[in-house]
Amino acid sequence: LDVTIMYKGRTVLQEVVWRPSFVFLYGSPGPATTATEPQHV
Repeated sequence: LDVTIMYKGRTVLQEVVWRPSFVFLYGSPGPATTATEPQHV
């Protein structure tokens, strides 16, 4: 699985995941960052 995350037109994460499930940590970059829980995908 090829994962690419784009934020405001630029790539913030690009990763190849081989396991069927993985824990994905997501937080909005920038000064308005709020605490987010890990999202299990």
